[in-house]
Amino acid sequence: MVSCSSATSVLRATGLTSNSKNSLKSIALESLANSNFDTPVAVDIVFIHNGNITPILSALSGPEWFNKKQELMKRYDNQIDLISLEVVPLSLVESMVLPKKHKQAMNIIMFTNYQSSNGQYMAEIGHFKQLKIRLLRDSYQLVEQGG
Repeated sequence: MVSCSSATSVLRATGLTSNSKNSLKSIALESLANSNFDTPVAVDIVFIHNGNITPILSALSGPEWFNKKQELMKRYDNQIDLISLEVVPLSLVESMVLPKKHKQAMNIIMFTNYQSSNGQYMAEIGHFKQLKIRLLRDSYQLVEQGG
């Protein structure tokens, strides 16, 4: 059995206090010259504020998310925040503007809409502190920066 003070100490040590539900401090993005076979790729980063929604959204692939996006945004309007980008090859975003309540997100997930199925999976990204997303030819790579 863990006491409240012990649990709070563990949370503080990991950087997850009651005001901070995730580790994310910054997101950068780099799109290589041949990313998505030289075509723009849609990237959505979803900040989930209600833990009950996580299993629903986590079960989706990139194409499923983008097909149902409008419906899901209406249904969960006050429970999620979204960064939505259309990224052309050879792009660089040094630091994305994060939603005001990003630290309170219970989970943060990312969807991409690649032409190749290799890049169409959902990724949980809330455990990163300084995330760099690298958009490659047929998939993406998630890298912790400054570590």
